[in-house]
Amino acid sequence: MIIHGTFILGLPVETKETIEQTVRYAMDLDVFSIQVSLAAPYPGTELYEMARQNGWFAKKDKSDIVHDDGFQQSALEYPGLSKEEIFESVEKFYRRYYLRPKPILRIVKPCSKTKTFAFAVCAKATNFSNQWRNAAPI
Repeated sequence: MIIHGTFILGLPVETKETIEQTVRYAMDLDVFSIQVSLAAPYPGTELYEMARQNGWFAKKDKSDIVHDDGFQQSALEYPGLSKEEIFESVEKFYRRYYLRPKPILRIVKPCSKTKTFAFAVCAKATNFSNQWRNAAPI
């Protein structure tokens, strides 16, 4: 059985500490794959109303959830946690989760099975490894 974990950052009462706790929890679970999303306060939702009432929207345009390039952006910020910190936490989360020996081995292991599939997976893993090796430090 393959288990995929889904995590949301930027919900109410989020802090740097709760983000760190969530990352550690994900690493302890050590599921096959993860998805990390930003809290999205869509109009008509309870989160939207809470954000409006508490002044958590980072911009006056409360509908500014998706950037022009299609990427989700952090629309909320809290005392002690800016929208930029929340947004940057998503990439840091992925790096910390996947750049560990066990997840890397899970990606590379199929390379020993079939040649065609192995070539594709190894090429992806090599590209992934090179990309993160050249990225800014965590």
